[in-house]
Amino acid sequence: MTEGRQETRGEEVARVRSYLASQVMRRTPEQLVEALREAHGQFLEATAAIPDAVFSTPPRELPSTRGRFPPPLRGANGHLMCVM
Repeated sequence: MTEGRQETRGEEVARVRSYLASQVMRRTPEQLVEALREAHGQFLEATAAIPDAVFSTPPRELPSTRGRFPPPLRGANGHLMCVM
């Protein structure tokens, strides 16, 4: 990914898929499973370090996002809409 540019979800999926495909050529299935388990453990450790309050605070109230993102889109029923 280029520094300073947010990759799209599609680009991220393609990058991860490409990485996994290249690893299949170098590692046994057991090694791949172990590497994924290790990465999953690291992910869980990183998310455990995030305070619970962050997950219940709407993004527009977080000081770090103020002014950087447009307000969320809401449907007629008031639910958030996902636009990709």
